[in-house]
Amino acid sequence: MSGSPAWSRDGRTLFFYSDREGGSLRIWAMDSDGAHQRALTPKEMSAFSPAVMPNGRIAFAVKKPDGFQIMAAVDGSDVRLESGTQPDCQGPAVDHQNGRMVCKAKGSVSNGPSFVAHGAHDVVRLPGRILDVQGLYPLFCSISPDGLEFVTGQSLTAGESNDLHLVANHLDGSKERDVSRLSKSATVRATSWARRADLIAFTVGPQFAPDDAVVGIWTVHSDGSGATNLTQGKFRINAFPDLTADGSEIVFRSTRDGNKQIYLMNSDGTNVRRITTDPADAHDTLPSISPNGDMIAFSSNFQIYVQPLKHSKPDGASAVL
Repeated sequence: MSGSPAWSRDGRTLFFYSDREGGSLRIWAMDSDGAHQRALTPKEMSAFSPAVMPNGRIAFAVKKPDGFQIMAAVDGSDVRLESGTQPDCQGPAVDHQNGRMVCKAKGSVSNGPSFVAHGAHDVVRLPGRILDVQGLYPLFCSISPDGLEFVTGQSLTAGESNDLHLVANHLDGSKERDVSRLSKSATVRATSWARRADLIAFTVGPQFAPDDAVVGIWTVHSDGSGATNLTQGKFRINAFPDLTADGSEIVFRSTRDGNKQIYLMNSDGTNVRRITTDPADAHDTLPSISPNGDMIAFSSNFQIYVQPLKHSKPDGASAVL
């Protein structure tokens, strides 16, 4: 089992979790061509969801008997705690401008749970540093290019977990604003904020829907203008968008041709091209495009694959890693 591919900032290294040696999941790294594969976490540590930090360390979630914690390592050495002792902290996302981290955690309120209440602060003292922990929201998020905001699917009504809007907040949880401005029945999930452009891509539709359901991909500017349904409800399930750094293209997963395959399109919805042509029993998903746009990493049937691109088209066959 392998999954959650994450690229280094220079696009030369791919990080992922895998149980390829048996036993617990571990964080692995390899060169973009599949060479120099190495485990970064010890066998006795069950680790997943890698995220690259500005200082070169790799943050990841670790399963503990009482929940989850965030830890970090570099090249397999100096593994250290990053989230303090609070349980159920997972799904790290990193602000590369200021070095801050956002993660999902269990909490005490129904709308926006975290290990401290929404808007509250806690101080965690670790060896050599002090963490300022701030209660935010529970779902995976994308961070703005300037590092000031994060965007995620959030319920604006307490208890309405199936009515999620695209909402932006400052990283301290303040200045909440509804970005999507879609109909009340729209449920927003997976998000991607371009690294160097004012464009957000996101999924609208039910989570874990059957293959014949209608799930769409939308884009919108950060001020809420220009909201566009790129798939227009015509192509079954379209999900997990990932924008290129300049916001010009989107890689995504779709069932438009039968089973789950990886596709690439312009960010205005034009020039859709199929990237993978895997068998009917394949489940290609969770695509991640490299920072310079020349490779797509994705998960298929619990394995990690890399598809090289040339002029935004497949360049040879995808390789399992």
